[in-house]
Amino acid sequence: MKTRMQIVQEGARTVGAKNALRQVQELKSIVNDMREKKVYGPNVQMVERDGLLAIKSELLSSSKMESERISKRLGQLENDYRKKLKEANIDYSSIIAHYSGMSDDELRQEEAQLLINPRVGRDPISIDYLCSELRQRGIEAKTESNGKTVSAIRTKLNEANYLAPWTHSPEGSALSRESTFYDSARPGDFLIEAMNQQGQAGTVAVNVDGLYYE
Repeated sequence: MKTRMQIVQEGARTVGAKNALRQVQELKSIVNDMREKKVYGPNVQMVERDGLLAIKSELLSSSKMESERISKRLGQLENDYRKKLKEANIDYSSIIAHYSGMSDDELRQEEAQLLINPRVGRDPISIDYLCSELRQRGIEAKTESNGKTVSAIRTKLNEANYLAPWTHSPEGSALSRESTFYDSARPGDFLIEAMNQQGQAGTVAVNVDGLYYE
């Protein structure tokens, strides 16, 4: 079974992750050398404390740069999406007519597909017209939320961030998850590429303290 250090070695991709790994290894080496020389107590603890603080400080700076890079790329994806949407010159009147002409069963099938996979990258306005038609006919699926009966499709769509379809592509989805991580990361947290708990390849959070004291 691989150690956490081995997993980080294989999955470190960003400059911040690689530097954190190198610095943790160097700190371990320094402390181990001190212990071999029979240096114990407060001296070792001070070296560990100051070393970890220095690693976290540098990691904070690199994480900020990575967050800015992600934000810039997401902005580019949004601009690309909006440019393509404008070029598509969608005729929304025909979309309204399309949904109006559907039978109740056909509308329910459309709704069921969105409930299964709300992150389809579709034009939000078109989705809104579908939801409006379902609501007007009184056939939209319902669910319970905080003791209230609400629209199931609206709940799913909002959870999936349907108003930002540029985040539904593989790249956009990955960047969106990483952006959420950096927004709420603890001091010393960084990302690596590894298998998650579900056995799927993706980004996994690692903390400097956990890595050092494993």
